[in-house]
Amino acid sequence: MLQTVTFALGRVLRDRKGVSATEYTLMVVGIAALVLAGATVLGGNISTALGDIGSYLVGSAAAL
Repeated sequence: MLQTVTFALGRVLRDRKGVSATEYTLMVVGIAALVLAGATVLGGNISTALGDIGSYLVGSAAAL
């Protein structure tokens, strides 16, 4: 059993295609973390701005 695991692990480590997949995964995780952090920091400001725009549009539509 240990030989099978060792053989499989060695084959995975020698496979260069797996490296690029790992790099892409790390990039996606990093980008997702940045988006989440940005949304958390700016979330309140964006919500307020969209609320103001919505109120303005409703007021403009009522004036028509």
